[in-house]
Amino acid sequence: MSLVLSNAFLLPFAALLLVPLIVHLFARAKPPVYEFSSVEFLRRILRKSIRLKRPQSLLVLVLRTLLCMALVALFLKPVLFSGLRLGGAGSPRNVVVLVDATASMAAVEGTQTRFAAACAKAAEVLAGLSGNDLANIVWMGSPNRAEFPRLTVNTVYLKKALRSASVTSEASDVAGALALAADMLHGKSGVREIYILSDFQRSTWGAQPLAPPPGVDIHPVKIGRKDPGNEAITSISVDPANLLPGEEATVACEVWNFSAEQSSSTLFLRAGDTPQTRELRLAPWQKDTVLFHVEFKTPGEKVVSVALSEDSFPYDNERWATLNVAEHLRAGIFDGDPQTAGCWRRALDSLDWVRVETLEEDRLGNFDGEAMLLAGWKGGSPASAAVMSYLAGGGLVLWSPSSETTAADLAGLTARLPPGPALKPEPLRLERTPRPVHLTIADRENPVFKIFSDGVYGDPARATFKARLQLPAGALAGGRAILNFEDGAPALVLFQDKGRLLLWNLPLQREFSDWAAQPEFLPLLGEVLSHYRRRTAPNQTRRLVTGQSLAREFEGDMLDADVKLEFNGRLLRTVRHVAGARTVFTTSDARSPGLYSWYYRGNLLERQPVNFPAVESDLRTQAEIKLGETSMPAIPGEKSIRQLTEGTPLWPQLLMVAAAFALMEGLVLARKEKS
Repeated sequence: MSLVLSNAFLLPFAALLLVPLIVHLFARAKPPVYEFSSVEFLRRILRKSIRLKRPQSLLVLVLRTLLCMALVALFLKPVLFSGLRLGGAGSPRNVVVLVDATASMAAVEGTQTRFAAACAKAAEVLAGLSGNDLANIVWMGSPNRAEFPRLTVNTVYLKKALRSASVTSEASDVAGALALAADMLHGKSGVREIYILSDFQRSTWGAQPLAPPPGVDIHPVKIGRKDPGNEAITSISVDPANLLPGEEATVACEVWNFSAEQSSSTLFLRAGDTPQTRELRLAPWQKDTVLFHVEFKTPGEKVVSVALSEDSFPYDNERWATLNVAEHLRAGIFDGDPQTAGCWRRALDSLDWVRVETLEEDRLGNFDGEAMLLAGWKGGSPASAAVMSYLAGGGLVLWSPSSETTAADLAGLTARLPPGPALKPEPLRLERTPRPVHLTIADRENPVFKIFSDGVYGDPARATFKARLQLPAGALAGGRAILNFEDGAPALVLFQDKGRLLLWNLPLQREFSDWAAQPEFLPLLGEVLSHYRRRTAPNQTRRLVTGQSLAREFEGDMLDADVKLEFNGRLLRTVRHVAGARTVFTTSDARSPGLYSWYYRGNLLERQPVNFPAVESDLRTQAEIKLGETSMPAIPGEKSIRQLTEGTPLWPQLLMVAAAFALMEGLVLARKEKS
């Protein structure tokens, strides 16, 4: 609370508060003495009534003093400011208005949206500025957008922008918006203020405290008074998103009930020519994951969408995903060991759903197929970075190390332990066993062995081996053995993160094993590729939400006229970037959820789904924000902004108080006269 005296120059007149005391003292002056024949009866009356007269006189003094205080305060015209820090009365004002334009502001309360109410409040802020004050508007979203690069006196344009603005389907970068406003106010003289007009959605504003800019007054104004319930689809995923014709994929949809009441709805799946539905009943503040199974017979890019039955907040009731149905899987083989690479190639060539490619070490980074098979690869070379990048993209690497591979190189690719004293840079040793050894299944629950469960395809552990690499335990940290030798030495070890690395310690040279000649070799290798291959296409690894930039990369130099991006029949603006032998087209106009289509010379290349940000689906709000270590209560939106900036004049209340004191004094004096 802050109190300002509009007529502070009248403050010396506060000395008038002594007037009641002076009047009271003179009124109690000793009256003249007159002689009467007998005054005894007057003395008796005086002794009986003095107890009443003295208290009445003190009460009149107090009332008259309070009356004078009220009159003096009335002429000083005090103004009360609530919740504001008044740093410079009469100084020029520098104001940045942060208007929340994110998806939750589209919620309807009464007859208007929260966003419309925020724009009306922003207009009130601008209406309270003088011609010398500076202002700007920052629309909070992803990214944040300012009407002007710096503060301006052109409030007429800012008011026009408020009337034509529209809410987006984006999430909010709260810290970025506050930093942008602080940068505009930096170095400005006078009062510096930031108004934040938002619903202060709990999932966004309650995540972390904000760093308040020094010397800047922050005025949070809360828009919206209630928390409407909402039912939303918060995620959709397809596994695998890169499949073969006739192969089944699972569509997983996460549905939330963001309300205090039980909800009932219907979930619709559209995938190809086979729509499916599920009836849902969700308890308050609960979620459910609904699984659909889909299958496509023809190759090509396919679109999968799920939708909820309509509710009061329809923006998050639909989501999209794409998947790729390929005629075959692409497997690339590096033939550092011709015998091992030859066995792999012959086996995979017999599978009609696999297409084999030859890989060169210096071009491993260009491979974007589903599986990379490295036979006799040393590792530790510059190509290791390309292999690690491929694994990070979800690919499968089947690596049969060379006898020149060191323990340090091994650990570098498995990314489990850095090179150290236990991992000396000495080549792995090929150990010849004193007698042939067999395999044992170390992980019987592994899906690659499911095909062998009924014995039709034989025993995958039937082969015999006369040699193997000695693998240091330190380089295998974090891996899980699938096959072991009968003495416990690892034979096939899985390292699983975003991608899958299978360490192959199964020599296929004829002098070392008969494994490649066994009938179980082909089905086991096929199952390894089927279960551990890349599950998504390279362009499907990033899940986009509204507000993020869309990008499409091309080999070679492409012209602007060749590449187009379309959304709902409307062409979007794209920016062309050339980087070496590649051309990248980007856009920042993906502000609505839906399918965005890339075209090259009129031909459809791919569709990129952009979905509603799940963080905006929980419409619960909060009444305060955290600035540093303190919590600042938000100003209720129904409170007048003019009242906040110009204060509340107190003279009407003081006039009523003065009149009340005058009336009370009159009543006391009237009673005194009667007594």
